[in-house]
Amino acid sequence: MKKRKIILAAVALLALFFIGGTMAYFTDQEHAVNTFTLGNVDITLTETSWDSTNAEGLLPGATVAKNPVINNVGTSPAYVFLEVIEPCYDNVKIFEYTPDSGWVSISGGSCAASSGISTATTVYAYGTASAMTTLNASASTSALFSSVTLKSTLDETAINTLRQAAADTNNPVPVQITVNAYAIQKDNLASAVPSTVWANF
Repeated sequence: MKKRKIILAAVALLALFFIGGTMAYFTDQEHAVNTFTLGNVDITLTETSWDSTNAEGLLPGATVAKNPVINNVGTSPAYVFLEVIEPCYDNVKIFEYTPDSGWVSISGGSCAASSGISTATTVYAYGTASAMTTLNASASTSALFSSVTLKSTLDETAINTLRQAAADTNNPVPVQITVNAYAIQKDNLASAVPSTVWANF
């Protein structure tokens, strides 16, 4: 009888072991989903004073309203630049303008050839020589300039040469001023020095 009780106890213990091995424990786990909203850099270039009809049939000394402005229509603060490509004749720019004090020239500006028709490219940074000015979302820069003037020193030979070039459909550049706008995110850049920021383009 005593032996039978020991066997039954052993069987019960073994059964308990197997039951314990298949028992379900209360468990729990959690995870976090982090949502990031990405910013964007988006600009427009506007010239509210520009009227192409005023630029027709210009004579030396004539002034035309032209006011390039960059508008930040994105969601992120940005650093911005304007690149001006303008015509030259005999190594002299044929238009004159006065840059606004909010802009600084950081590169270029020289005519590409010593004689004949060429172009000059100048890059302007919105800021000072030592630091960019932040253009926040929904903000606009000052106009780079408010007008351009055809130089009064242009002689008839220069005017005729420019007219002939303008009539050439393969070479329309000499009588055009092209303004290109550039923007880069302001946040997380290592430097705010205009020349260093411009090197990212």
